[in-house]
Amino acid sequence: MFANMNTFYPNLGGSCYGHLSVNTRQDAFPCGGQKLVWNSDAVETIMILNAALCKIKNENQELKAHNRRLQRDNQCLKRELFEREKQLQTMQIRTAVLEEEINYMKFKTTMTNAKNSSFIEEENLKKPNSPKETCSSLNLLFNLAVQYALEGKYEIAVPVCKEALNAFKETNNEYHVGAATLQNFLSLISAKYGLYCEAAHYLEKALLIRTLNCGFTDETAIITLGNLATLYGKCQWYRKAEETKIKLVRIKQQMLGDNHLELAEHLIDLAMLCQQQGRYEEEQVYYHRAVNIYESQLDGNDIRVKRAKLNLAKCLIEQLKFQEAALLYRQIEGVF
Repeated sequence: MFANMNTFYPNLGGSCYGHLSVNTRQDAFPCGGQKLVWNSDAVETIMILNAALCKIKNENQELKAHNRRLQRDNQCLKRELFEREKQLQTMQIRTAVLEEEINYMKFKTTMTNAKNSSFIEEENLKKPNSPKETCSSLNLLFNLAVQYALEGKYEIAVPVCKEALNAFKETNNEYHVGAATLQNFLSLISAKYGLYCEAAHYLEKALLIRTLNCGFTDETAIITLGNLATLYGKCQWYRKAEETKIKLVRIKQQMLGDNHLELAEHLIDLAMLCQQQGRYEEEQVYYHRAVNIYESQLDGNDIRVKRAKLNLAKCLIEQLKFQEAALLYRQIEGVF
């Protein structure tokens, strides 16, 4: 029925801008030789529906406009919130830095006062500060250095740690194991800076103290020895690195036996040091030992066996031993 209405009376159907008026109860329109009779109640109902649709359409447009305004306001609020958060973060960082600097100055003042008071008390033959108080100050100073290092503030951590080390030497034996901890920490910070040679010197002192107190077989001393060999390599002090690594291999061999997997890893490190110096025959010897250990402990298809054989084959090629290298390549073919 609505389709016919739109055809014969376009102002009536679908448009909310048309004007309708009905004067009689029934109106007739010719349609294909027939009369179409309209009921005025139906027309009024359609007019009411049309008006309601117009109202809904207008309200929808208003809601869309309001939604766009809200989205713009939301974007503005987000930008403002982001800027405020950045400002807050900056202020928090500044506050933390100031607090740390204050703590550092307090510790520095504490150490200075401790030194001065010790001098005055010596002159006046008074009892010095208790070892417990001194130890507490040193621990606090060292912990502060660690905190600076964890935050990447090495330029502050280094002088704080050096101050702790000097204070420790004044109150303890120079070769006390605690001094080794501080030397090791200074080595770690220097290595983070890329100062490998300086780091190696600190670690040499730490190793000396460890071995004097605990011997070469102490676990920490062994770890320090391995780290020292690594630092020598980074300094390109290959001879010193090799000598240190040989000491480590001998210790590990005594502790673990001749066929331990960890021993093979150190032998590979020795082979690489020889390679960096162009000493391929010695490199070959170390790789052979590593391969023998791996083959005695692992399956032939284990990746460690394959890699050791591959490195050995490369070493043989450097010495123009192509037939031996080809044999090894056939063994590892298809793995890499």
